[in-house]
Amino acid sequence: MGKSLLIRLLMLEESFNHIVEFNRAIGNHRLVCPYLREERRQDAEDYKRTAESLNNIGRKCNIRGFELFYHNHAFEFQKFDGQYGLDILFNYTDPQFVKFELDTCWIRYGGEDPAWYIEKYAGRCQIIHLKDLTADKKLTFAEVGEGIIEFESIFKASAEAGVEWFIIEQDTCQRPPLESVRISLENIRKIKENIKMI
Repeated sequence: MGKSLLIRLLMLEESFNHIVEFNRAIGNHRLVCPYLREERRQDAEDYKRTAESLNNIGRKCNIRGFELFYHNHAFEFQKFDGQYGLDILFNYTDPQFVKFELDTCWIRYGGEDPAWYIEKYAGRCQIIHLKDLTADKKLTFAEVGEGIIEFESIFKASAEAGVEWFIIEQDTCQRPPLESVRISLENIRKIKENIKMI
């Protein structure tokens, strides 16, 4: 993958040339929009306008040899006119210019199945964030494989959907961070071994 850099949508809209020049200088060709401010996600029309902005930026990225990705959270699972905000973004963005970096934790937290989403949008989600949730009422972050998310189905769906990279992400750790990373990595290796034996 090389590098990828998280960049706010407003920055991409207002300082595109500067961002591209900086990222080219550091050898990064994948730009990730990681968040939507609340005022840009109040209704379906907001999501459609955001999709159009992402299309415009993605088109410019494509011309300059860059790729644009959108990273989801849980707020995109609010429904407008019977559709999730995330589905509006998928449906109103051009697959040639806008790709997605799906986050397994936030999809599950939003009430949906991450594997199903990866299958549904196969070919548009080359990067997947692997993150887990605890089984208690707090629903805090857990090491991958230590919580409630079913990763075996995620890996199977990803293999069929053309996923290129997995990113282990843990916003907060209940253990020392390097221990959390080790646990996640060991669990992922076990899950992938189990899949091979099926």
